[in-house]
Amino acid sequence: MITRNTIGSPVAALRDGRYGSFGVTGPSARPPYGQGSLGIEVADKSASLTPPSEAVDFGNEVDFYGGRVLGLRQLGFHVFQRGENVSHGFPTTNMPNIGLEIDPNLTAVPATTYTSMVWNPPSPLLVDRWSPYLFA
Repeated sequence: MITRNTIGSPVAALRDGRYGSFGVTGPSARPPYGQGSLGIEVADKSASLTPPSEAVDFGNEVDFYGGRVLGLRQLGFHVFQRGENVSHGFPTTNMPNIGLEIDPNLTAVPATTYTSMVWNPPSPLLVDRWSPYLFA
């Protein structure tokens, strides 16, 4: 878990269970790749920042260090979108994204050694079930 980028009160934890959310059962509740999933809970406007915001990152700072972005062929995930998210910005917001911290190695700006690439997936438009695989 990357705790240095947590803002406010969010939580991200690996969950060991055969569920998507409380009260949802059957095939819709089963994580797509078997048992377990990453649970992300982020409130809105509970921090004293201007503008009020919250954020949490969950990832791996070690295994891919030094790897080349050009070597990536595909990245993505499944998401279990709750019905109550519909009234909080869904489908255009309230979705997880994938961010990669990289050294851009650009000739035009050789002193720039850090930036982030961020992929915001399309909304799956499904609620209370696991989405199809969303990928970049």
